[in-house]
Amino acid sequence: MRLIFIVFISICLANKTLVILERNEDQQKFSQFIELLKKNGDEVEIINKMTLFQLFENGEKKYSNVILLTPHYTFKKVSVKEFIQFIDNGGNMVITVGKKYEDGYKQLLYSLDMEVDSNGSNVVDEKHTVKIGEFEMIFSNNVHNNQNIFNQRIQNILFSGIGLYLPPSPFTSSLLKAQNSASTSLFPNVSFAQETNITLVASLQARNNARIIVSGSSLLFSNIAFDSVIEHPSLNLIKSDNKKFTENIIDWVLQRRCVIRMKNIHWEKINGVKEVDYDHQLVINDTIKVNVELEQLDQGNYVPFNVDDLQIEFKLLDPVIVKNFKRIDNGKYEVIVQTPDKFGVYTMIINYRRPFLSYLEYKETIPLRTFRLTQVDRFLTGAYPFYAACASMAVGFIVFSFIYLNQIEKKEIKQD
Repeated sequence: MRLIFIVFISICLANKTLVILERNEDQQKFSQFIELLKKNGDEVEIINKMTLFQLFENGEKKYSNVILLTPHYTFKKVSVKEFIQFIDNGGNMVITVGKKYEDGYKQLLYSLDMEVDSNGSNVVDEKHTVKIGEFEMIFSNNVHNNQNIFNQRIQNILFSGIGLYLPPSPFTSSLLKAQNSASTSLFPNVSFAQETNITLVASLQARNNARIIVSGSSLLFSNIAFDSVIEHPSLNLIKSDNKKFTENIIDWVLQRRCVIRMKNIHWEKINGVKEVDYDHQLVINDTIKVNVELEQLDQGNYVPFNVDDLQIEFKLLDPVIVKNFKRIDNGKYEVIVQTPDKFGVYTMIINYRRPFLSYLEYKETIPLRTFRLTQVDRFLTGAYPFYAACASMAVGFIVFSFIYLNQIEKKEIKQD
């Protein structure tokens, strides 16, 4: 009964998002951003940073997504450890850091393989600065060019905030970087950067497919940034693409896009030695056929997903066999592979990891044994040289014995 209740709660809260604001009045400031969260009919709960709340209820996640739009959150109501636990349980997060931030943000970002610039600093760029209302903001068109997350051209993003740094990691990516002329206000002569460009917005996809967006500016998601027109000598009057940028990353982090899955994975033996009635294990050098289907989430429904680089591995300590799947139909793949020629306990792995797509991994332990006596030919072709050697030795022994005995008889006759 408890299991049914937990499943029911999980279904009801599958798309529930918690938004934490600095103050209640900020709902108007971020109204367009909040509408993006509600776009697919998802339930959104909005609170201010002083409100008591819980991320878990009855041992289960209470929310699927948490949006921290409060750069000055103290992490006293909910600790950094609880946010990390939320991510470890598959929760998605959007985190905004301000120019002056609490130490908890530094700890949280460090746990996500990211670093933030010194407290009190902000990103400056004399060549790409505009005045937007009461704010002085920089703009950048240095947007990540991956088609999975950004399916349209995006440029001229307004930003006012602090810089991020991403140590080398296969799980993090810079979605938006400053222009080459940018620096930080506290240390203008020191490049707090990655590949000479300061990261402004970063992403992380954890091993469990939890997704996180970290922005050095909450103003990037505000109405004023969405609606502003950039007026600069290097540009004609042009509307900012902050809303397009935000819509793309929100769809990604809330797992509305770039979600793929495997299903109908099965394999069968198609050639090799005959199976023993009481033993259905694979034997070395057997030939097997493996089938799998891939699907991608599109507009709330799963549709076939076509790729050309899906692989299968047979691994003992290191990969022994690596072979590509062949697409046989829309979203359906097949590979015919011969098992290794050494016995042992192998792991069959189908592993597909590409930037911004869900990580797919399937593992199955497959023991391979050697041939039984009843499964080996009576005479092996490879043993013919040994058969010939034994036969020649036997013939030689007989001939030698005959000659030797014949010589002894002749000597006895002569002596008589």
